[in-house]
Amino acid sequence: MTALPRLLYRISCVAVLTPLLASGQTSLPLGADASESPASSPAAPALSPIAASLRYDSRLAAFKQPFGAQPAKTWIEFSLTALPGVDKLELVIERRRVEGNEDLIAYTEEARVPLHKAGAASGREQWKARHRFGGTGVYGYYFVATVDGARYVVQNNADTIYWTKEKGSMGPAEVAPLPAIAAGKGPVPPMAIRRYRQTIHASDFAVPDFARDLVYYYVFPERFRNGDKTNDPQVGRARYQDHGIERHPRWIDKPYKPGSGDGSDAVYNNDFFGGDLAGLIDKLDDLRDLGANAIYLTPVFQAASNHK
Repeated sequence: MTALPRLLYRISCVAVLTPLLASGQTSLPLGADASESPASSPAAPALSPIAASLRYDSRLAAFKQPFGAQPAKTWIEFSLTALPGVDKLELVIERRRVEGNEDLIAYTEEARVPLHKAGAASGREQWKARHRFGGTGVYGYYFVATVDGARYVVQNNADTIYWTKEKGSMGPAEVAPLPAIAAGKGPVPPMAIRRYRQTIHASDFAVPDFARDLVYYYVFPERFRNGDKTNDPQVGRARYQDHGIERHPRWIDKPYKPGSGDGSDAVYNNDFFGGDLAGLIDKLDDLRDLGANAIYLTPVFQAASNHK
């Protein structure tokens, strides 16, 4: 078998993954133990001292385990801590539904699980619950706390995530008064509460046996090699969003960085070197000689940006 089919039949398109998912870590080295992981920002409005003391962190095993995506029918344990005085805590589980380019984001409640007190340490009470996730899909979850008759939501943080309209990068939670629209019956709008997300995959999923012996070479095609100049993006013709594109005259140029004074425009992701699949094919034998037997590609599709 020649180098071309031997390598290309195993080409994989890379999904967007967080470093945590890629590494399989069960916790983050945050430099603080679970008791120091704040759930609310100092500027959280209208919080009682007890509500402000609620703590949850989806990246720490002290608050959630097992970590990361899990097979269907898995029991996941959740834990929160707070100062004494919390009257009630509930875990709300919802199934997430997305259509199109997030033209629709909707959540449907599947379960409401009460948390129970499970001990105390260092002046803080621990509350626990567990839930068995059934079918495959992406779920949202958050917590509702009752303190002195007032209700609060323990939710994902407000970090911006650029590939989704929803906010929240997981990890330490934030506490806020429960929105009035979430206090009644019926679906809670997707932006009213920042859900944590939990991926549940098929229980029979297994890494293919052949993957154990693969040595991947990662390729960003646009920056690997220009093997066919006839398909190069043309300045004045090709467009990126509502802007024109930029073309590097030399392969060894540095990528442009808007605002750096390098002479480029103010737009990101619109500068091209001309790399393509033809250039990758030209160098398959060299990749084989390096010891690689599989290629790990950024997603390959037609796109206006240089990520294609």
